[in-house]
Amino acid sequence: MESYKGVGFSSNDVTIDSDDVTTDAQRLFETEPVIEVFGKPGNLRILITLIDAAGAPMPVVDIAEQAGVNRQTFYNNEELLLEYGLIERADKVGNAQRYRVDMAAEPIQALTHLYDAMINAQPDE
Repeated sequence: MESYKGVGFSSNDVTIDSDDVTTDAQRLFETEPVIEVFGKPGNLRILITLIDAAGAPMPVVDIAEQAGVNRQTFYNNEELLLEYGLIERADKVGNAQRYRVDMAAEPIQALTHLYDAMINAQPDE
């Protein structure tokens, strides 16, 4: 058996090339929606902020402030969140586009359920 140094190793009749494994893992992480969206902590903060608003429209400045992220973080991830149906454009007030979550949407309900379960599972201090 060869030593594992990023080139590959074999055991019996199975040969594993570490470059292939890395490529497969990278491909999975690049195409897995949960990782793509939640691999960026700002996205979770944005979604929780909008969920806490219970579907009420919010301008980006308020979302960013309440989520503890800068506005650019929101804009950098806006299309991704829209693409997966996690947020939607609501209306405009003046020039300010407002966003909301559809509280009836399945991904938002699942995230809300997970969020509530995690809050309820927190150990008592």
